[in-house]
Amino acid sequence: MIGVLRALLGAQFVSAQVSRVRHEARLTVTRIALGSAAVLLALVAVGFFTAAGHATLTRVLGPVSASLIVGGVYLALALIVWLACRLATGERQAPAAATADLGVADLAAAAQSALHGVGQSVGDAVRGIDPQALATEGGRKLVRTVGPLPIAGIAIVAGYLLARRMDR
Repeated sequence: MIGVLRALLGAQFVSAQVSRVRHEARLTVTRIALGSAAVLLALVAVGFFTAAGHATLTRVLGPVSASLIVGGVYLALALIVWLACRLATGERQAPAAATADLGVADLAAAAQSALHGVGQSVGDAVRGIDPQALATEGGRKLVRTVGPLPIAGIAIVAGYLLARRMDR
């Protein structure tokens, strides 16, 4: 009799667990579906906001400047998301590459170090090294120290600022 009672209680326990798992699965699928719909609607809204902002900037600054600003904003957002992803996943570069995640102070120190290496090579340039080779080596040191993505962002911002200054 006790064996039958245990079997019935065990079956009820399993049935309750299966019911709980089904309920959790339904909630999860509902959250995923509603979350996906929200993301889709947010992307459509971002598209309309971008179009409206671009149209306004085009009237004020012209089409080239407006496109550069919108592109710069999206590039900055991409860099922020990329850095957040790297920090959230704990992804680190190999120590053999002699690089690490850099803060603003570390970025400035790395750039100064790379430029210092270029400055030391100026004496070599006077002694017959091609200035083009000197600039190329300095750029390589800077990219190895800082990384290509921040350098690309800096180059885009510097190009935009230079173009704005030349328009005046």
